[in-house]
Amino acid sequence: MIQGYRMAGPPPHGEPPAPPPPRENEWPVWLGFVTLLTAYLVSSVVYALIFSASGADADDTPAWLDVTAALLLEAALILGALGAARLFKPLHAWQFGLRPTRFWPAFGWTLLALASFLAFAILWAALISEPEQTTAEDLGVDESQLALVAAGAIFVLAAPIAEELFFRGFFYGSLRSRMSMWPAALIVGLVFGAIHAGTGISAVPALVLFGVILCLLREQTGSLYPCIALHAVNNAVAYAGLTDVAPGIAAGMGVFTVIACSLLPRFAWRRPPQPA
Repeated sequence: MIQGYRMAGPPPHGEPPAPPPPRENEWPVWLGFVTLLTAYLVSSVVYALIFSASGADADDTPAWLDVTAALLLEAALILGALGAARLFKPLHAWQFGLRPTRFWPAFGWTLLALASFLAFAILWAALISEPEQTTAEDLGVDESQLALVAAGAIFVLAAPIAEELFFRGFFYGSLRSRMSMWPAALIVGLVFGAIHAGTGISAVPALVLFGVILCLLREQTGSLYPCIALHAVNNAVAYAGLTDVAPGIAAGMGVFTVIACSLLPRFAWRRPPQPA
């Protein structure tokens, strides 16, 4: 089972941690892989039905269809994680890392994670090649201001929440039920990078490392909120760099997500499950 209070226990509130659940009730290691494939399949089928009904040209899809495809995948990741997890044990927010953590240690770990990733990205760009992604173009940001803003909402708000809940909250948690930290983090990082290969192969190595770093950040803080905040900051920078959006808009979205991740744990899901 997952080792350590950070990953296994409910939020610290002075109560003793809940007793570890029976091993047979843990999320199995294969659950994340199966759920990811299912989420892609279901979202693709639903999108195909919507696309067919729209009568759009496959070679020139409108921005609203591109945005719809992205939102369907994000929704499928969230619903898939919740549904699959519920098959094995009752759902609690803290199982996915949605739990408070001490602010300043989490702030320090997040800064260290960001600095490590930026150092690697700069070094990789200087020595190998500069990563390139077509994510913004795939969302049709050049079609209208509305499409540009919608893409930003997906980049900086929806994607960090959905992907962190699935990959660091659910997928990493399922692997940690049987694995130690480093193998679990490496597997999640590899899968995380691989699913972004369609938007640019050159960006995959950096995204693999980013996925690993986010797993380590959750491990050190015991919470998913720093992961969401860091993901949002990274995506806000990418959004500003890949599009013609005003820097203030991208920064505003990123700051909003970071503030939400700082304040929400103080009000939501604070109490651990009570014994029967």
